[in-house]
Amino acid sequence: MTEQEIILVQKSWTQIRNHSQDIGEAFYEKLFDTRPDLKNLFSTNKEAQAKKLMSAMALAVTKLYQDSVPDETIEAVGKRHTAYRVKPEYFAVFGEVLIETLGERLGDFWTDELEKAWIAAYDHIAKMMMQTLR
Repeated sequence: MTEQEIILVQKSWTQIRNHSQDIGEAFYEKLFDTRPDLKNLFSTNKEAQAKKLMSAMALAVTKLYQDSVPDETIEAVGKRHTAYRVKPEYFAVFGEVLIETLGERLGDFWTDELEKAWIAAYDHIAKMMMQTLR
């Protein structure tokens, strides 16, 4: 990630944080509409899962400057996902749905530049997590 992309993602987090529960729930609705087969990977209700997602995202956004060094906290989250039966190929659909949801929920605040920055951030975080699934 470039420094500019990191700055954009971190600045946008303020806007996202203000609507985090709504964004998290909308994400899971869209994910399960897109891939109903993934619903069985989750043992908690949509509201609780949304809270977990947004907490993990908040942590990940603060770790974006550690680009060259794998982050132990993010890797630990990835390791937990092994127990949840998450497969590496799920990360692509998860990312697509996340980016779509952020774009829809942020409205005019969402720009092409911000979208590219979030794609880069998601790819970076997902790569760290997927390394632990092997």
